[in-house]
Amino acid sequence: MPHLHPATHRRPCRLCSVMWSTESAPHSGKEKMKVLLVLSLAQTAATHQNVTSVSNPAALYWWTLPTLPGETLMIAGSFNTQDAVQLCTGTPYSCSNIASDVWNHSVKIELPSTLTPPARVQIGRTISHTINAPEIQWFLPLVPRRGIPGITHGPLPSDTMLRVFGRALAWANATMCIRATERQNSQSTMLVLTPSSSQQSARTPLRVAATQATCYEASFNLMNARTGEYTAQIETMWGLSSPWLLQVVATPPTPSRLKLDVDATFGGDIAKALAYAATLSADSDKIVQLGAHLYNISSTLKIPNRTHLVGPMTGTTASIVRLTVQPPSPQGTCTALPKQDLYFKDGTGNDIAYLHNVTTVAACCSACRNNGACNAFSLCTQEQMCILKHCALASASACAAVATDNADRSSGIVSPFPTDTGAVITTVNEYTHGWSVENLTVEIAAAPPNVKGIAARGSDFAIRNVVVTLHQQNNSNAISVVNAQRFDISGNTLTQNNLCLWGPTAGMHSATTNFQDSVTFYMEAANYGVIRNNTINWLCSAYDMDTSSNIVFEDNTIRTVEAGWLPHGNSVSMYNLAKTPSTANWSYSHNTLTRPRNNSNHNWAFHETYTTDGTGGYGSGACINAAGPEISVGFLTGPMTDVIGTTCVVVSGAGMGQRRLVVGFRVDADNASQTILHLEAPFDAYVGVTSVVAVTGSVGRKIVAGNTFTWGMVVQTFGLALGSVLADNDLVDMNACPTGYGCPGGGGGAMEVFGLCAAPNGMPTVFGEYTGNTFVRSNGIDLFEHGSADGGCVGYPGPYLRWQVVRRNSIGGVAQSSLATGGACGGIKLTSRSASILSTDIVVEHNTFDCPAGHILPGTHGVDVSCPHCTVRA
Repeated sequence: MPHLHPATHRRPCRLCSVMWSTESAPHSGKEKMKVLLVLSLAQTAATHQNVTSVSNPAALYWWTLPTLPGETLMIAGSFNTQDAVQLCTGTPYSCSNIASDVWNHSVKIELPSTLTPPARVQIGRTISHTINAPEIQWFLPLVPRRGIPGITHGPLPSDTMLRVFGRALAWANATMCIRATERQNSQSTMLVLTPSSSQQSARTPLRVAATQATCYEASFNLMNARTGEYTAQIETMWGLSSPWLLQVVATPPTPSRLKLDVDATFGGDIAKALAYAATLSADSDKIVQLGAHLYNISSTLKIPNRTHLVGPMTGTTASIVRLTVQPPSPQGTCTALPKQDLYFKDGTGNDIAYLHNVTTVAACCSACRNNGACNAFSLCTQEQMCILKHCALASASACAAVATDNADRSSGIVSPFPTDTGAVITTVNEYTHGWSVENLTVEIAAAPPNVKGIAARGSDFAIRNVVVTLHQQNNSNAISVVNAQRFDISGNTLTQNNLCLWGPTAGMHSATTNFQDSVTFYMEAANYGVIRNNTINWLCSAYDMDTSSNIVFEDNTIRTVEAGWLPHGNSVSMYNLAKTPSTANWSYSHNTLTRPRNNSNHNWAFHETYTTDGTGGYGSGACINAAGPEISVGFLTGPMTDVIGTTCVVVSGAGMGQRRLVVGFRVDADNASQTILHLEAPFDAYVGVTSVVAVTGSVGRKIVAGNTFTWGMVVQTFGLALGSVLADNDLVDMNACPTGYGCPGGGGGAMEVFGLCAAPNGMPTVFGEYTGNTFVRSNGIDLFEHGSADGGCVGYPGPYLRWQVVRRNSIGGVAQSSLATGGACGGIKLTSRSASILSTDIVVEHNTFDCPAGHILPGTHGVDVSCPHCTVRA
């Protein structure tokens, strides 16, 4: 994170890196420096507005970006419907009235097809908004490797590569923002560094051209920047971003490094070498060097501070660390129920595997012993089939072992294996820093369930060029990253090579297997990380990346060879918001995700390629009073607790669309049914007794761009998305659920967007852009308004889907899932669960459709969208 003025650090450090920007009330030019000092990871929503001092002036909360000439510019905010709207162009600006659609919560303007920069929109006398000026959302400073991984906090060394993420960051020309798929050197995108007045007598700005840039990201090398403080801005042909402060310092020296040869000094004992490294000075880096051969281990290796476990540079397969842990012998007997057939009463257990070509009770018992979930079995000797079972009760015999006349059926009971949460490699503790694992292979030959390949914790670490292969019968995570920050996971190959955790048999995985413990790559409560250039070969699930923020996930190859039944999908999720209430600032780009061609509906039905699943609503209620940074809310579900780090969103009424970080709370001493929330900054003057707010997880600013998705299911934002971009992705043979599989409306899109009433609390989805995507033989784009008029969401029934833009998408062909249900071509649809609760401010335009002869486009020429204050056009 760039070094910022201390004024930005008034919130707890644990939350600094995941916060939304403060959305201030409109401000005057006299406050410009104040605005400069409080900008941190994202610009304020008051960017590019110059507001005069009037009562309740118009206010901006969000706007579409980029908006090309000829497209609809939508601005969300609070407006007076009588305000005139003008378009200002040229140098100096010349302004004239322009046709617009204005209501209390948005302004929509069709920009002229001949528009060139610079250009502004003037709304009344209070707002002047620069069209297509770049928006900075967050930064990731990368430094060359000097003994520790290369992500930095604080002042930036002069050899830093500063990566910037946001919207409208690079343009090929005035009519084309550079597509996410076309990373290129962009001399037209500049980082402008203006030295502080106290730093140099000469205030000539340093202009640094982007080394590579697209519409959504840009990289800048700071090697020519002198040490000191700067005011920084991004400049494109359309204008300047909001400013922020950064500090450049001299490049630190390379730390000393001590090499520990595992073979020569420690007799091949890796654990002994690591234990010795833990006794050495914390001021130097320790290289624990492996030889080019196999190391067999039977217990977890623990890496201490500033220690690097490294194989030879000859390749990742030269050094192999293989864990073999024989599961403990189960108690009980395999012949406790001879000549009986083990049945289950409802809820008492289930079959978990059917093994063929098994002829003896001993072999069936052994198979049960080797499956972590099995505690009972039945053998059909005539059919040579061993049925592995899991009984949910303490005694398997309580699962209703019933005598049978079937003379060839024998059953037995064994005790289940204990769950082990160990790993081949982990750290000494959760605070371990400055460590790495590099250039080697990690294998699990045999282990109890839930043993992971590498369990990463701590800070400032790297896992690079490592092959992790899971051979054990119950696969868990190849890499697990939990409670971690500042890390680089790159160039690795992760493979699940056996059954899912608690899974039955290869090819017939159970959807009841544990999801997060079965994913190949798992992440939770992580912050500031890069996951790139990895290959993930999965059978159970590729990834679940939960409640993590400021993450770059790019250039990864993710594939499964399983064409049949899959148990799980893949997610950037928010399941654990109760512990970590934030998942924001993501760049998910240039990844390739594939499944086998012509796979079955068991492969893709409900098994998402990318989704943002999870619970995110804490409660909704009416604003009782708003005074400065405090707002009193009457939550119908009772007073709110444990909400620090959440976001308070105005979902209805005056001031709708604003959002603020919650930094404190207390129950009203005079009214126990009300909660007083302390916000990072006050709402503007519009918020009052007509306003309804929702407290949600701090979820949003996820840019999913330039990816290729093939033969999978849906790419979706599933409830609670406060600013998402899905742009310039290729979706090929992507199938949503057909009728009969329980999908909303009997079907769905290959790309889906949900605003969700997930009783009892709602999950608003606002400020979304779905642009420039290409669909080939794939279902189209479906928007779902899941507000509920039946009282399911206490405090506010909906709508939960507002301010969404769908444009420049190309949809062609017929998806395999559609062929099974009538052969409809992909289109763009808006579906509302309740006829009385309708989304607002949806813009659909400039999409193209190619529907083969004999098939039908939905709606009118492929678009079936109708709602208040919406714009739909070709």
